[in-house]
Amino acid sequence: MGSAWMLVAGLCFALMSVVVKSLGHAFSGVELVFYRSLFGLLAIVAILYAQQGGAGVRNLLGEHIGLNIRRGVVGFIALATFFYALIELPMSVAVTLNYASPLFLALLMPWQLGERPGAAQYGSVALGFVGVALLLRPWEAHSGELFAGLVGLFSGVMAAFAYIHVRQLRRRGEPEWRTVFWFAAVALAGAAGVATV
Repeated sequence: MGSAWMLVAGLCFALMSVVVKSLGHAFSGVELVFYRSLFGLLAIVAILYAQQGGAGVRNLLGEHIGLNIRRGVVGFIALATFFYALIELPMSVAVTLNYASPLFLALLMPWQLGERPGAAQYGSVALGFVGVALLLRPWEAHSGELFAGLVGLFSGVMAAFAYIHVRQLRRRGEPEWRTVFWFAAVALAGAAGVATV
């Protein structure tokens, strides 16, 4: 059943990218992060209340609030930069750059998680970065396209850090619903703050 949910999640992320791309002419990326986070937060609270009643809402802080907030900040930056790249670049390029996050994750794992990928994995990562360079084509891109491409690549870096935080929270036994709640709450606050500047 877990793999079926992964397919559903992949479909939802693809639909989100299409919606962001289609609304990019009317809204900024930060505004779209705000609305996504607002509706996501409302849905999470409604599901949490339906499943756990008032007890679930009262248990939102947990023991790892600092790590949850750090994950929320990193996730907000990843999402905002991804939405910017989606608006400014062809969707296939923006999504591919964001999905370079496993490449960065493999490089960060030894320092952040104490996990050591093998030589074959590092070789695959190197080939992956060659593919990213071919996709960006910095030797022929205009400065605006190159900047948007680098922002898209940066969203992949931030997504890798977000995955690391999720892994750290899972190792500490933090329930998934609390991590998702704090990501949506922090992203909503971050988007609101950036939009008012």
